Amino acid sequence: MQCVCDRLQELWENEVKTKGLQCASFGVVVARFTRSVLLLCLLLNILNIIFTFVGPVSFVICDIVVIVDHLVC
Repeated sequence: MQCVCDRLQELWENEVKTKGLQCASFGVVVARFTRSVLLLCLLLNILNIIFTFVGPVSFVICDIVVIVDHLVC
């Protein structure tokens, strides 16, 4: 946990150094701090949506193949 706090503090100190204390934005720092985690969550959510659709479709295709195979034989 200490490493996470150190990273947030380092980002905040860098923001204050570049923009000054009056213009520094904690929201920008938090956005930078959580960017990688948010991008990973977004990617996993998109994959979940795709596989939620593809999963049942693959079962239907397998059922269609079995039905057609029984009709042909």
